[in-house]
Amino acid sequence: NLKVRFSLNNNSVLIISPESWGKSKVSKHHYALTFANKGYTVYFLNIVFNAKDAKDEVCSEHENIKLIKIYIPKLLNFFRFYQRWIYNFLLKKLIKERIRKHPSFNLLISFDCNGVFTDLSLFRAKKTLFFPVDQVNSKHLKEYLGFDLLCSVSNVILERFPNAKNSMLFNHGLSNVFFENKSSL
Repeated sequence: NLKVRFSLNNNSVLIISPESWGKSKVSKHHYALTFANKGYTVYFLNIVFNAKDAKDEVCSEHENIKLIKIYIPKLLNFFRFYQRWIYNFLLKKLIKERIRKHPSFNLLISFDCNGVFTDLSLFRAKKTLFFPVDQVNSKHLKEYLGFDLLCSVSNVILERFPNAKNSMLFNHGLSNVFFENKSSL
């Protein structure tokens, strides 16, 4: 019984993906394009490891998609694995600085399962959806917090979060069109 409702009044969505925006499109990019085609302003977070590449830009494929680039220095990334408390402290400051430049987000969808952005409350979105589609790095499993809904494509992933207040299995599926021409199977 799902009790979390998402109402997108101001039409702004932040998508955090481990796959940057580029030529190859996976589900995260298709979600962004779908929201954008429906008139939402989509902010797609790209992680960069070179400071000169950390300039935000409008996506060339869709004017409703804004690419937010956040620079994570190598030393900070090192702390993610070896001194997590330092990483969390510095990342909180970094996110606060970067997000301040953008309007508030009505919905945040995070696909990050690599322990980069684990406290989703730092982004101050009205509603947050944590959507790991791959196994979450067990080293960072307990770090994930600040989400309203846990959604995944696998019960195995959902079971790793027994304290999640709201969770939902969301299967990636095949369209019926795939089955219409059985001879091609």
